[in-house]
Amino acid sequence: MSQEELVFKTSLEKRPVRFENEDGSTTRASLIQLSGKKRDHYIQTLRDRHTRATKGTKDGAREVTKIEGLLALLVSECLWHVDSDGRITEPYSVDEIQAFPSSAVEALQDACKKMNGLEDDAVEEAKGNSQENDSSGSE
Repeated sequence: MSQEELVFKTSLEKRPVRFENEDGSTTRASLIQLSGKKRDHYIQTLRDRHTRATKGTKDGAREVTKIEGLLALLVSECLWHVDSDGRITEPYSVDEIQAFPSSAVEALQDACKKMNGLEDDAVEEAKGNSQENDSSGSE
């Protein structure tokens, strides 16, 4: 029995983004898939933030005390400025993203999650597996 060949593109997926500004002008941007290394870094950042927030809570209850910038964090890793010549220049900052309407930030975050295989269940599983691995050798 032969198995179907697995084929992968080695280039990162890119999606064009267009912002319609209040003055009627438009701004172009690009949503770019994370590399494996950047994706792992993002998950580690979430895990570290979660660990700091729950440290010292009774019964390990999940208590996130500072959520500022949480939605914009992933978007800031994926959303890039595009200049008038169509060249990708630099990533958007968390501050720039937080200035967008919340509906835009949420839609961009959803697109980033889907593009990077970071749906909520997958991230929670990765964080949970890491926490189990961290605690398994310390007892």
